[in-house]
Amino acid sequence: MAARKQSVEEIVRDHWARLGRNYYCRFDYEGVDQKAAFFMMRDLGAVITDKAFTHQKFAVGNSVYSVEKTDNFEYTDPVDGSVTKNQGLRIIFTDGSRIIFRLSLTGCVGATIRIYAESYERDPEKLNRETQAVLGPLIGIALKISEIHERTGRKGPTVIT
Repeated sequence: MAARKQSVEEIVRDHWARLGRNYYCRFDYEGVDQKAAFFMMRDLGAVITDKAFTHQKFAVGNSVYSVEKTDNFEYTDPVDGSVTKNQGLRIIFTDGSRIIFRLSLTGCVGATIRIYAESYERDPEKLNRETQAVLGPLIGIALKISEIHERTGRKGPTVIT
């Protein structure tokens, strides 16, 4: 920062202007009943991995999101090549946006369901928007297809990051 004589905000905005911006948020539902969480994820996996789900369109406000690909993704360690399967249910849209659902049973009480929403923006006119405004349609889609509130009895996430 001292060498560039710019604030952190100026550096970030310059970065966005050159490369675009990745919007990201995570909704955590902590302390969820483990059976409810398991069955929600199982049923959601069956829905999104069905061939009929691919190419489905979701209209939210002025936006239309078309499903390009879905999977239960796996991670391959770049160092030792080991593969860890079932890392989360992923929905990738044709514009590159994505929603990911992950289940964790490592908390102190119950299960944690995490919903991740991500979207890339290149348009300079749209780089300074509020994250929740940009990702709101994706979150709406995630809540609808997962039925997380109905299936868990929750009215909203425990934590939003």
